[in-house]
Amino acid sequence: IIFKMPIVFILSWPSGAWKTTLWEAIKPEADKLKIEKIITTTTRSPRPWEVNWRDYRFVSIKEFEKLIEQWKMIEWAQVHWNFYWSTYDELERILNKWYIPL
Repeated sequence: IIFKMPIVFILSWPSGAWKTTLWEAIKPEADKLKIEKIITTTTRSPRPWEVNWRDYRFVSIKEFEKLIEQWKMIEWAQVHWNFYWSTYDELERILNKWYIPL
């Protein structure tokens, strides 16, 4: 019996450190490489060019607190006055496709 362990790439850099730029460079080859970006959730308001469920999942502080109570987050951090996190649901969505989450 052969078991395949999933691979997860974690990019953890400060705000404004080119994480999105790196993803944009990888994106044209992502399907071929079977890599997909986890959509991070945040309590901040979207910028004019951002789209919900493409750039981030935008939620209220109340929703953030609810997710904490339900243990739905892999990790979370407060950056300036907002919260950012990754959910188990989003990780599972990508792993179920047999893609590598980024």
